[in-house]
Amino acid sequence: MSVKVHEPVCLDSAQDLYIWWDHFLGDQLKDEWASAGDAGGSATIVDAQTGGIVRIMTDTDANDAWRIDWGDIRGLLVTKQVTIEFRAKLASVADVEAWMALWNDGTHMIRFRFDDGAGNNWLIETDDGTGPTSADSGEIANTDYHIFRIEAFPTGEVHFYIDGDEVTNSPITADIPSEYLQPYLYLETLVGAPETMNIDYVVVRQER
Repeated sequence: MSVKVHEPVCLDSAQDLYIWWDHFLGDQLKDEWASAGDAGGSATIVDAQTGGIVRIMTDTDANDAWRIDWGDIRGLLVTKQVTIEFRAKLASVADVEAWMALWNDGTHMIRFRFDDGAGNNWLIETDDGTGPTSADSGEIANTDYHIFRIEAFPTGEVHFYIDGDEVTNSPITADIPSEYLQPYLYLETLVGAPETMNIDYVVVRQER
């Protein structure tokens, strides 16, 4: 009888790698998440027993918005080769703006952005405070679930993927923020009607 023992590097490899994920199981958001926006909006866990999603909903007034993020926790850096992935769907692509981002503040971010007022496609964007750089992904926004992935490298490239395929105009090599970042999911209604977005999971990976 033989027993195979893992090499030591397999046992302690987590010391060089940070992985965090949330499949939104349970009846409330994890403590890491902050949930905020205009009065009347919400972020609610639904279907937790059968898989879990968080549903972001805006209030009814034009330009009302709601978001979830890590609040004051910004621990992700491009220089540590950070990757973030979201599986999400919009309930409507009419009169809505949505972001799925690595975010520090309003002028330091990396994101997918859809704005019905600006066109039919998802945009890919970076901003280091001197930008932004914004490009058309070539991917039409719709109401199906999609997997959005951002891979940021210390070599100065950010790659963007939807459903496993790198999108048009990726990678972006300009206006890449050096600040600490966090996951940021944002939804805004552009008219006087509520909008919703479902997020199935969020996964983060970076080198330590």
